[in-house]
Amino acid sequence: MTHAVESHGGVLPSLRLECACDFAAVRAASLEVREFLLGRGLSENEVAGLELAVVEGANNAVEHSFGAACELPIRIEATVGQHDVELRIADHTPGFDWPEQAELPDDDSESGRGLFLIQALVDRASYLRGRGENSLVLTKAHNLPPSGQPPETAKEPALEARITELECSLEGMTEELMCNYETLTSIFRYSADLASSQDLGQFAERLLRDMRALAEADFVFLRLFDSDLKVLRAYRAAPPLDLAEIRLDDAASIEAESASALRDVWFDPAHPLAEKDPLRLAGGLGLGVCHPLALGEQLLGTITVARMVSDKPLSASQVNVLHTLADFLAVQIAHERYLKERTKVQLVRRELEIAAAIQRSLLPTQIPDARPFSVATCCESAEDVGGDFLDAIPVDDAGVLFVIADVMGKGIPAALLAAILRSTVRSLPQHFANPALLLSTVNRILYDDFSRVDMFSTALVVYLDRAGSRLVAASAGHCPLLIAHPGEPGLHRIEASGPPLGVMPEVGYFAEMVSLRRGARALLYTDGVTELTNEAGEMFTEARLSDWFAERRHIGLCAASLKSLLKEELARFQRGQQPRDDQTFILLTQDAL
Repeated sequence: MTHAVESHGGVLPSLRLECACDFAAVRAASLEVREFLLGRGLSENEVAGLELAVVEGANNAVEHSFGAACELPIRIEATVGQHDVELRIADHTPGFDWPEQAELPDDDSESGRGLFLIQALVDRASYLRGRGENSLVLTKAHNLPPSGQPPETAKEPALEARITELECSLEGMTEELMCNYETLTSIFRYSADLASSQDLGQFAERLLRDMRALAEADFVFLRLFDSDLKVLRAYRAAPPLDLAEIRLDDAASIEAESASALRDVWFDPAHPLAEKDPLRLAGGLGLGVCHPLALGEQLLGTITVARMVSDKPLSASQVNVLHTLADFLAVQIAHERYLKERTKVQLVRRELEIAAAIQRSLLPTQIPDARPFSVATCCESAEDVGGDFLDAIPVDDAGVLFVIADVMGKGIPAALLAAILRSTVRSLPQHFANPALLLSTVNRILYDDFSRVDMFSTALVVYLDRAGSRLVAASAGHCPLLIAHPGEPGLHRIEASGPPLGVMPEVGYFAEMVSLRRGARALLYTDGVTELTNEAGEMFTEARLSDWFAERRHIGLCAASLKSLLKEELARFQRGQQPRDDQTFILLTQDAL
């Protein structure tokens, strides 16, 4: 910023200065104008109004400068004449038409108040539009005595005190109005910047610089919490400064104290920073305040405003600026985190869709020829992917191997282990006709993988001998295999002969053989069927499933028809409730020869 003051050789006292096209620079320039006018003998009351008019006019130039115009300076001139003060503000905006009489805009309007204020604060205002540069000319009569006239006689003490009191009140009101105006202007500008750039880092840097200027501070520090809300890490500082991270339980840090107590914490000569407070790295901070950055109950971090000098405390207006801009910054930080989280959720959703598609591709697309038996299968995951799986593998020309399993847990980990289990089973065709040996071998191969992640899987393996009309079954901690014969009461059940896979390194499983007569049927299922709950919290239970299956042993239905009836029964029981576990079953019926 450059300026020149002339007050000799018959030239009227004047001030000429240039400032950057920036709100902080405008504020500094208005203070120069203020000091110049006070030095010329104008009263505090007169100067306060003219200072505010300068700020409104110059801020309007900043707000409407775009592109290359933002790099050109704003020129401000002040001249004190014999009867009035003339202010000139030159800008490089596209310009606009100055109204004859500006009206106070509606409360909802975001523009127009500046023009109304300027016309209310001066006697005459004109706006001269030019090519590449415009000039706002403001004139205000002053109360200075004519040149050569003796100074005014002393006022009465009571009147003098009253005038001083009123001038102080007006100065305070003017300062607060200017701070509020600059704060609102900054917020509107920050909104536009963030909407276009979506760069929180650049946005935060600019906000800290402006906050530093508005609060007349030497340093502004912004810290943000890590994901578990235990450590405050330095995010931005104005001017830039490397600060060590702070743990929330650090008793020496006022930033940790502010975040823990969710309140402002001040420091000054009477309450200095602790010897080990990380803020001491800034060197010689005299006073300041740390404000917690939060949105509702969501704690985000802290923001600290500090000065090197200790004899000029922050004003109420400056603290309000800190609170207002900090709250606005909190909204933007939370918004960015929401956008990142939403993107992450979308990516996870896409990955789950891919995993579900892969898992569906592992299910048998076509059931092997099992005549004179019919087969129907169902595998529905409670989530996108699950730990249930089933398989049907042809064994030479003699039979079919059925496998149904339930890996502990849900989601991708369970689905991965289910895929590994399926691959392992399919890699042992030499044991397909011997389910007990097959389970023992699979358990031995997968024990290390399951125990490493502290998981296990139940499994039921059934070999169907088509020619001999018999089943050979072995179970590793799985739900019972249910077999029904027409004309016989009750059901035949094949229980588990050993623990789930992955619990013990070496397990000997045992198989049971059952001959099937004409019309026989078998049901393999996972616990997602029997543990299905309704709206009252009641489970479907194994007993209810057994009763349903036994009641239909006399009905001559194929496997596909029985599958439809069972799905209808389960849907009727749960009455729209979302299942909590995967539902998987295999139905096998012996058709008439």
